[in-house]
Amino acid sequence: INAEYGGERLIPKLIGRTCSDFERRMLALPIKMGGLGLDNPVESADYQYSYSLSNSRPLIDAIVSGKGTISSIESKCAELRSDTAHKEVIRKKELAASLVTEQPTLARTFELNTEIGASSWLSAKPYKWLGFELSKQEFTDGIALRYGFTIPDLPSLCQCGKPNSADHALSCALGGYSILRHNEVRDCLAELAQDAGLKGVEVERTLLPVGDFPLPVSANHATDARMDVFCIGLWGKLQKSYIDVRIFHPGAPSYLPKAVKPLYREQEAQKKRAY
Repeated sequence: INAEYGGERLIPKLIGRTCSDFERRMLALPIKMGGLGLDNPVESADYQYSYSLSNSRPLIDAIVSGKGTISSIESKCAELRSDTAHKEVIRKKELAASLVTEQPTLARTFELNTEIGASSWLSAKPYKWLGFELSKQEFTDGIALRYGFTIPDLPSLCQCGKPNSADHALSCALGGYSILRHNEVRDCLAELAQDAGLKGVEVERTLLPVGDFPLPVSANHATDARMDVFCIGLWGKLQKSYIDVRIFHPGAPSYLPKAVKPLYREQEAQKKRAY
């Protein structure tokens, strides 16, 4: 892909918007480092050329000298390829660090996008029967959510009366979107439990009433208290397991001062205190 076609024509078609030079460098990062793997040949050509020369040097020397066995040459080339891959990872990490230094507000974006599984939707094969096939709008909206881009044609005001944005939509209690996201995860866990052969899988199973039993103030005392997923045999034979789902938006302004991992532990602790 030549630089002009990739930067001015291909990428805008893929992500639904033109991108700045800064964003172009961000998208050049590997998917697992928070990018899209759309390498920029203008910036990487020199590195790739030097890597190619280095990796082919043992073969060139063997041909010129007429010495060396195939196994020894292959071994040297394999070592050089491994060293090249390591150097490339370091170069990409340095690029990611420089981008965060240049725009500190992207630190949370990179923190979320580099989590395990956060980018799997970009590398998964689009099997329609598994629901992995995305429409053009779903893909471009997904990219916008990934990088905090403005979603095209988004209404300026939410139905709750507040200014609308992707961050607001992920946190607004009006309209049931948060509940829909919660229920999607709940149903997915229940389906996976059934596929794994666990017994007695139930959704929204009501817990036994606690009555007058002394419990902490933070505990759920409601008579209709429920857990999201119930199953038998997850941790041990005939052992009952109760799973409860918590959905939150780590990009919400109130959460930004905290790192993501402590936020997960905080949400988990709240669930444990309630049940």
